[in-house]
Amino acid sequence: MRWRSTIILVILALLLGLFVYFTELRPGPSNTTESITVLQDVHVDDVTEFRLQRDQQALEAYYSTDEGWVLRYPVHSPADSDRIRQALGFLVYAHASRVLPPREITSLADYGLATPALQWRLQLRTGRRILILVGDQTPQKMYYYLKKGDDESIYIVATNLVEVWNQLLDVPPFPPTPTPAATAASVQQ
Repeated sequence: MRWRSTIILVILALLLGLFVYFTELRPGPSNTTESITVLQDVHVDDVTEFRLQRDQQALEAYYSTDEGWVLRYPVHSPADSDRIRQALGFLVYAHASRVLPPREITSLADYGLATPALQWRLQLRTGRRILILVGDQTPQKMYYYLKKGDDESIYIVATNLVEVWNQLLDVPPFPPTPTPAATAASVQQ
């Protein structure tokens, strides 16, 4: 009798374990996708001008074949092309860790995209214009919500991307100050 009870209990435990696995623990289709490039078929060299704006603060620049990147606003000045290319690289090669399809989105305001915290307006060589909106941080504070142009999906991108773009506004990309060349008099001292 004991062996029979033990076998019945083992079978019931196995059935209960399988039930829990198939209903609770087993990975099903995920809302996450493999890393998706937000701006597909766009490269840094395709961008000819841009406007980056946060609240009342803005930065505008254009590319000149003679001078490289040139600031248009807040002042007209040559720019640090390396910093601009880096920030644009973070934008055009940005990968989303997740994409929210339109069916899951009830309101852009829920994601801070009705009044975005940051906006990119890009002009490409082809004449195409792209608008990128950056909304609120996710509840975990590790990501931001991002929307591009007329695409109804919302992309979730890493916080470090947005930090680079904010830094570009906080410290405009003026060209680096050249270091003075060493003179013969200073070498002798």
